[in-house]
Amino acid sequence: MPADMQKLVSCLAQMKATYLADATVAVRGQTFIYQLHKYCVDELNKAIGSDKVQRIDLSEMKQPTGKPHYPTVPIDPQKYQLMQEVTLFGSHKNKDEDIALTHFANGPQIAIGVRSQMSSVGKNLENYYEGIIGECISLAPLSTTTPIRCRSCPGTTTRTATPARWSAPSSTSPS
Repeated sequence: MPADMQKLVSCLAQMKATYLADATVAVRGQTFIYQLHKYCVDELNKAIGSDKVQRIDLSEMKQPTGKPHYPTVPIDPQKYQLMQEVTLFGSHKNKDEDIALTHFANGPQIAIGVRSQMSSVGKNLENYYEGIIGECISLAPLSTTTPIRCRSCPGTTTRTATPARWSAPSSTSPS
């Protein structure tokens, strides 16, 4: 399903108005980028189908400083979870993602990182690209559908789904 271009144009117009009102607040604060997050979340929810997605709003995410961000509502294991500002557990370290579509048993399905680059694009592009590759390498072995290829041993192995690895807590709400 193609993206709703009218909604995208409207979102970009809102972002422009926010930027023109106060550029420093727009770039340093989160209001500016959350406008784009909301558009992405709405489009993903529409594309997949709201009957198949448990949309977890930003207000329902626990966000302690320096700790994993996770839902504070019960997870429906029959649906995909669509979240903003979520921590995904990677093979080497946790990864904070701006938007993630996860599944209780099958782990991360889509992870979206939104970046804003106001200057020094040439200097930062290579580091950003390498970071994306690193994120893919870290998250890919955790997918139950992606085989893990080892250089030191022939063949492939596949990891068994362990729901607790994808996001915490699993199916219950923390008290």
